[in-house]
Amino acid sequence: MKRIAGWLGTLCYKLQNHYLLGVSLRNWLWLWVLGPPVLSAFGRLPWTRAILVSVGAGLALAGIELSRRRNYLVFEPAHLGEGENEAPPIQVDEQVAGWASGLFRVGKKLKYVVNEPAQYSYVRSREHMVMVHVRQTRFFLLAKSARSEAGWWYAFLEPERVQAAETGYVWAGLRARPGLALSYWAQGLPSQPSTICLAFADRETVQRVLADLRIDAPQGAIIDR
Repeated sequence: MKRIAGWLGTLCYKLQNHYLLGVSLRNWLWLWVLGPPVLSAFGRLPWTRAILVSVGAGLALAGIELSRRRNYLVFEPAHLGEGENEAPPIQVDEQVAGWASGLFRVGKKLKYVVNEPAQYSYVRSREHMVMVHVRQTRFFLLAKSARSEAGWWYAFLEPERVQAAETGYVWAGLRARPGLALSYWAQGLPSQPSTICLAFADRETVQRVLADLRIDAPQGAIIDR
């Protein structure tokens, strides 16, 4: 079920973020909800077929909305344990490669991304950052993601502002990767914590990130089941 949910989440995210003639593929589904009854009213389409098409498109829209409320992915809390090899600590300005999902910004613009290539890093002041590289992509050949949203997006945090960091598996697409869900108080968004899901290629990298966060994070914030 988690594999299916992860695949559906990625599909729904792509439908929401790819556009045809300036309209997202998600909104194009409304044409399939409203169009068949209109064609049927003018005798262009049998009522039975119109109902089937409209109901199918309506269910797809409902699935997209449900997936959006679940942030288009599945996070499965789990104890990952130690990796096979002792992992060296993260160095200043080192960029740890992985994938990230969550709310990111450039200036005053905000964007929610899912399973995009990312880099985890920190500077000498111990301010941490997650940098996400959003690429312009195609979907179903004709639809494209927005060119204006392509580029680097950022999330900045100090470890002492971390509310919780929990290890587990991030299900996005058809596969699960070891990672963690990181909840923190984001600057400029004081009303509620922001959550970023980070995924990595192996457990050793997850343990490196956890060890780095433990240096400054509040006591009890790190959850490694």
